[in-house]
Amino acid sequence: MAYSALCDLLKPVTIDTIEASRSKIKAHKFIFFGPLRTISLTQRTARRYLILLLVLLVISTVSGFIVSVSNSLSTEIKALVGDGDTYVTQTAAGLSSIEVDLDELANANENPLQISLEDARIKPEVRTKIDGLRSRLQDLYYVQDRMHQKVKLIFQITSLSELPIPQEGDLSRLPVLENGFDNVRSYYLERRSVTAAQQLVYVLNNLYTALVPLLLGAIGACTYVLRLMSQQIADTTFSSTSPIRHFVRVALGALAGVAIGLGGFAPENGLSAAALAFLAGYALEPVFATLDAFAAKFRQGT
Repeated sequence: MAYSALCDLLKPVTIDTIEASRSKIKAHKFIFFGPLRTISLTQRTARRYLILLLVLLVISTVSGFIVSVSNSLSTEIKALVGDGDTYVTQTAAGLSSIEVDLDELANANENPLQISLEDARIKPEVRTKIDGLRSRLQDLYYVQDRMHQKVKLIFQITSLSELPIPQEGDLSRLPVLENGFDNVRSYYLERRSVTAAQQLVYVLNNLYTALVPLLLGAIGACTYVLRLMSQQIADTTFSSTSPIRHFVRVALGALAGVAIGLGGFAPENGLSAAALAFLAGYALEPVFATLDAFAAKFRQGT
């Protein structure tokens, strides 16, 4: 009777859980390098899950930063494209109007597009048009440079290859009308190349939207595992089968995060999809109990 009472006091501590807490595994002090030292299975498992949690947090934070900055830059690029379209339309209209005036001024063997805009034959009212055109072109240059800078930044933070760098002008006064038409053509080519950056941001945004529930579900499960292991260490209940059970829980947590985060659930408490994914990974039992209830209803045909 005394032995039975002693066993009841020790339960659930077993020989297996005591053995798991003993130091018998050789491991490097700093994971992959450093002097070898003897640690227990409990220590090694706790260290591995702590590292896994930190890695998942870093991946989630970095990917969130990249997508957030890329989306912000993409929004700014769209606004710049709108401004640029306005400026280039006004510029093209001004070029066409001045071309008509220069055509009347040109001799039989002169190309109006090659006449110097400083020519003394140009009338004062046409010079006013030319000054307005030059001012509008400066606005167009500014927008085009800003567009390229933001696209370049998108490719830098995503560590992908960059778009071809356009040749920068010296911002001097427009010498002949033909150069103005070249500037308009250059803007449209630059705008077309910006589409590649916009598509990249779209792909990144959708990839992150699909990835974040998985990451947060795994983070929630890792948080629970570390909390559980802390209690197991205190109670000496960590056994040799605990590592595989904890690993399975993290895998199921990631799966639950994807199922809940991307499943379109709208709880009454107003939690976001990210919070739901984390909660699903942390509290697996209620999630799978709900799924089991749904499955039972399907089996019953209701």
